[in-house]
Amino acid sequence: AAPPSPTSAAQAGKPQNNSVEESAKVSSDKSVAESKDNKKRQSAAGKSIFAKPLSRRYKVLLVGDSFMEDITLAIMRNYYNNDPNVQFVSVARHSTGLCVSTNWNWPKKLEEFMQKHKPDVVLYFLGTNDLQSIYDGERRYSFTSAEWKKKYVELAENMIDIARKGNAAPIWIGLPVMSEEYAKWVPLISELQQKACANRNTDYVNTVPILADENGQYQVFMKTPQGEMVRIRKQDKYHIEYVGNMMILDQVVPRIKKCILEKEKVYEFALPAGSPQASR
Repeated sequence: AAPPSPTSAAQAGKPQNNSVEESAKVSSDKSVAESKDNKKRQSAAGKSIFAKPLSRRYKVLLVGDSFMEDITLAIMRNYYNNDPNVQFVSVARHSTGLCVSTNWNWPKKLEEFMQKHKPDVVLYFLGTNDLQSIYDGERRYSFTSAEWKKKYVELAENMIDIARKGNAAPIWIGLPVMSEEYAKWVPLISELQQKACANRNTDYVNTVPILADENGQYQVFMKTPQGEMVRIRKQDKYHIEYVGNMMILDQVVPRIKKCILEKEKVYEFALPAGSPQASR
């Protein structure tokens, strides 16, 4: 419930019990909202993106920048974090990318996270901070040069290779359509990420048709199939609102399910006859 507005001069002369009644109403409205939220959580608890229990709980590692942080919040708000078959682990860190490794070296960090969490699927969503030259500690590659493009593809391929070496299935979420100054350069990042995924036979989720208008352009609001106008982009004209992130997840979750079911099939074949299911 919204906080009550400041008491005006006209209200100041009213009997005190009015303000008590208003406070009680606000408290009651808040309790109703909290009760509804609790019921929603309880009804969601134990539900899964899978139709039946799996042999064990699989792990999805969320890798990226602030865009992945927003995806993480969407997962938590939608109660995917209560899924008994899938555990989502976020290692996203805002203001990071592949171009500069001095403050946050994603390949090195990913190797550490793979060792620590041992995920079954790695989901990537980053690149919005990569509109700059690449510096690998030894050499600087000028932004948009031919050498820079080649190097960026190699960096993305390396991220995919690290996941595969850890026996995890990689899935890459492409960058959304952008507005204003970002509109010119973000498509280049997306093109190179998509090329790296093609080179490594990796699933790439194109978010442009998910969030763009009918002309492929940036839009802040979108009409739902029910005719309701909803905000899908934040006021900074950059990040994605909860509804937009859920639209992306609607495309991503089936791919996660496919990867896990393929692993489940291999896992079941590997079990000796008569073996009990692995602990979940």
